[in-house]
Amino acid sequence: MQRSDHHDPAGTQQFRPGPAQLAEATLILIDYQNTYTEGVMELDGWKQALDAAADLLARARRAGSTVIHVINDGGEGTPYDIRAEIGRIHPSVAPVGDEPTVVKGKPNAFLDTNLGELVDNAATTR
Repeated sequence: MQRSDHHDPAGTQQFRPGPAQLAEATLILIDYQNTYTEGVMELDGWKQALDAAADLLARARRAGSTVIHVINDGGEGTPYDIRAEIGRIHPSVAPVGDEPTVVKGKPNAFLDTNLGELVDNAATTR
């Protein structure tokens, strides 16, 4: 079932039948950094995961979805150093246009960031 209203301060959450539409979604891509494609933090299967994310991102952009990127900044000299190539968002899923990037310093991307505000704003502008 699909919610008919995204911002529901009264808590009524009305639903309508049918699948959710990508155009009404907010896509949040978290930690798609070069960190996991090389070096000490390289993950098995990263290429397939990145290809799937790039495909989803392309479909979301075509549908007009809100897209938010989140990256982890572990500080200078770490594998998560966003000032260095290793910590940057992988080019295949990099932000374009006015897509915001939230920089987190903790595992929870909502702590000490504006991610919650961005998500709320996306819901109220639809």
